[in-house]
Amino acid sequence: MDSSLKEISKKELDYLNVINSFAQGLMSAGSVHEIVWSITDNAISKMGYHDCVVYLLDKASGNLVQISAYGPKKTKSRKVKDPIVIKPDEGVVGSVFTTGVGEIINDTSLDSRYITDDAVRYSEITVPIILNGEIIGIIDSEHPERYFFTNEDFEILSTISNLTSIKLERVKEIIDSKNQLETAVHNKTRELRAVNKELVRQNLEKEVLMKEIHHRVKNNMQIIISLLNMQINESKSENERLVFKECANRMHAIADIHGKLYFEKNVLKIPVEEFFYELGSSLIMSFFATQEIDFKLNISVQDVSLNTGIPLGLTINELINHSLKLGFASVKKGIIKIEMVEDHNNYTLVYKDNGIGFDPQKFHESIFGFELMEILVEQLDGELKSTPSKGTHLTLVIPKPI
Repeated sequence: MDSSLKEISKKELDYLNVINSFAQGLMSAGSVHEIVWSITDNAISKMGYHDCVVYLLDKASGNLVQISAYGPKKTKSRKVKDPIVIKPDEGVVGSVFTTGVGEIINDTSLDSRYITDDAVRYSEITVPIILNGEIIGIIDSEHPERYFFTNEDFEILSTISNLTSIKLERVKEIIDSKNQLETAVHNKTRELRAVNKELVRQNLEKEVLMKEIHHRVKNNMQIIISLLNMQINESKSENERLVFKECANRMHAIADIHGKLYFEKNVLKIPVEEFFYELGSSLIMSFFATQEIDFKLNISVQDVSLNTGIPLGLTINELINHSLKLGFASVKKGIIKIEMVEDHNNYTLVYKDNGIGFDPQKFHESIFGFELMEILVEQLDGELKSTPSKGTHLTLVIPKPI
């Protein structure tokens, strides 16, 4: 009696160890493939069975497909060797799938339903895997000996089946959540792409419109410049010609900005160094045909906004006009140097020449003169300072637009 109790206790303990090993293996399984292989690797392999195959339902075909195996049909690559497909109405496996009731066959030679897989075996135990009331798979094991499987085997396989169902349900929930998330992300991405495509289209339309505006403005400026040039040619007074010439130069400065923006990819940004160079060169050629002028630029600012560029260009136009008209009367070679740097908050522009210097009173008396400079500096929210020197030395600090 004591020996029998000890033997039963040992068998129950072995079963508990199998269940514990299987449960631990399930914890790390994160996919259906890993779960079904955990059945054969972590449970069946420790139960002394000859072989075992786990079937899962292929919803596309409606058939049962061998997914994992222990024994002769197992391979190192975790693939079933020569897998077979069972229809729901074929064999013991198909019968259990149809009824949902597990079976133990003590002698397969007496059961007409038996299907030979890789070899004939005389004992078979088959247990369904049920998920949310729906049969999704089968655990099937065979043994060469008759009457090999017992009720204890049926109970432990049923326990393994139940644990598998619980784990599959959790994994299914995770997969469903992942699929829902991926679908949501896909839909949102598609919406964002559509919105982005529309924004790109609208931006292209606006860019074309802006370029057309700049082109038309430049053309209108050129008409005004032509009219001013006609007036210059018809003027008898040198003072009148000078007035119209300075007006034409100011128009040139604005027209150059709009002409340049027509060919730029970004119609809201003005390339500073290129603009200053073309503006200065044009003014020098307009005022002096023979006198040598050394025009130097040291610009570290790449570009500025349109709102900054236009008044800044007109300011440079006035300063160069002043140097060319008044500054170089007594020098053999004129030098104009413009520097511009930026920090986090400001643009700093330094204008220098080697002429007679900057006399605010004389500048104020020139056409539009100092009043125009004050208007432009105020428009830029800047501050203009004059440093006493042999020539002109002005510093303009402009706050960067927020």
